[in-house]
Amino acid sequence: MWSEVFPRHQAKGWTGSLFISTNYVENAAFPGRLTWAQIKQMHDAGWNCISHSDGHYNMDEISMDRVRYELIVSKRKLQSRGIFGPDMFAWPVGKWDFAAMAEAEKHYRYTFQANQLFGGNAPGPYQTALYRNFAEQADPATVTAWIDAVKEHGGLLVLYFHKFGTSPDWGVGYDLTKYQTILDYAETSGL
Repeated sequence: MWSEVFPRHQAKGWTGSLFISTNYVENAAFPGRLTWAQIKQMHDAGWNCISHSDGHYNMDEISMDRVRYELIVSKRKLQSRGIFGPDMFAWPVGKWDFAAMAEAEKHYRYTFQANQLFGGNAPGPYQTALYRNFAEQADPATVTAWIDAVKEHGGLLVLYFHKFGTSPDWGVGYDLTKYQTILDYAETSGL
């Protein structure tokens, strides 16, 4: 992310969003992750840094005390480092229940799960007009077709890339050459 994706976005004047599970940052048990200094630099460059819990648990499978801890501690860790982004929480693995949602609403203006944004003044979840999840499973031709569809029909296209490149620490992610093809297409298509 730091050495490959961030510079590609910088070169085009683009930003992105990071969903940050704070316990994984600078944790020797999880090598190869972003450091706090890198996250702060990306934040200062305009990237959204969104709380994704402290420990990345399925929030519908842990106690309410642990849910509360995950919500509060992750936000405090980000804020204590001067990282203030959208007042948003992204549900790990997209898992939540109504008790966890009620607790999250005490600490965040919005919560995000896959293709739904909850909170604010919305009467219910916002459904994106066009949505694609985990683009790392799609080839560039498929993703460029999604871009064309958004241009033609309007709406919002959200692409998730969980990881990039290959690492012995986290396995195989999205191919960076394919990612560059997508970035170049998005740029030349006028997005």
